[in-house]
Amino acid sequence: MSDTADPPVFFELVPVGDDGTAAIVTLNRPDDLNAIVDATLDGLDQALDACVDDATVRCAFITGAGRAFSAGGDLKSYVDLQRDPVAFPAFVAKLHRVFGRIRDLPIPVIALVNGVAAAGGLELMLSCDWCIAAESATVADGHLNFGQMGGGGVLTLLPRVVGIQRAAELLITGRFLRSDELFEWGLVLVAAS
Repeated sequence: MSDTADPPVFFELVPVGDDGTAAIVTLNRPDDLNAIVDATLDGLDQALDACVDDATVRCAFITGAGRAFSAGGDLKSYVDLQRDPVAFPAFVAKLHRVFGRIRDLPIPVIALVNGVAAAGGLELMLSCDWCIAAESATVADGHLNFGQMGGGGVLTLLPRVVGIQRAAELLITGRFLRSDELFEWGLVLVAAS
């Protein structure tokens, strides 16, 4: 990546009320549907640090640039990464740690799901306290479509939210849910139009 390339995660603060701010964290790899790579996790980690370090931050919103929230892991680099006996476990450990930090953040974290959220994108969504889905949102797991198991929490978090039967359906079939179904199933608090 060159020095002039856009960062994989944008972080900004916007005023809220008289003395607070809200953090807007934007995954910024729109040409790759905001697929998650190591640099994405580093950017999320830095954004979380900024949220914790700034006492004015009242809540954080996580969204994706362009037409996707996040398509999950970057399949272009993932095959090689998965074959590396050192790099792959390190990536999965970082994914667990960063998504765990989101779940443990002492402020509310809201996923603003626009477009596609699949696999790791679903896991990121599940790591947030609340989710708001745009009408364009479609969500699936899809790990099994590529012979993988989810590594970012989907196997434990999804059944807690939608129940075992519905979770099994999504995990096994990889079926995409529309925004109205996301609301019906309890995956999002609001399905916005």
